[in-house]
Amino acid sequence: SKGKEIVTWSAINTSTIGDKKVSGKILGLNLYASVNVKVVAVQYIKNISLEYYPTLGAYLVKAESDNKVIRTSLNNSDMYYKGNNIFQLYTVLTKGSTVTFNSYDATNKLLGQMKYVVEK
Repeated sequence: SKGKEIVTWSAINTSTIGDKKVSGKILGLNLYASVNVKVVAVQYIKNISLEYYPTLGAYLVKAESDNKVIRTSLNNSDMYYKGNNIFQLYTVLTKGSTVTFNSYDATNKLLGQMKYVVEK
């Protein structure tokens, strides 16, 4: 039979990603339930594109962000907000190097960090 019961779930550790098993006690009964939960990392930066300008010797780096992101930096240089969750920056990069994107919220709290290898 189907029904709805109130369940008090135990806390889940979200500091590490992966599959977790969470158990809980059904209110008023001596019965327990369990569910499998998949903890995933939030991607605050996505859709990175690089355009190389040989006359400048620089790249135009564009990155789309999650809507919670207010500020994004590339190797500790603030990127410029262009609208529609797009940030961009002209910068000198080396092919094969690894760059770091940092994403911040409205309180300047670091939401996430992403490493990216310059392939072009």
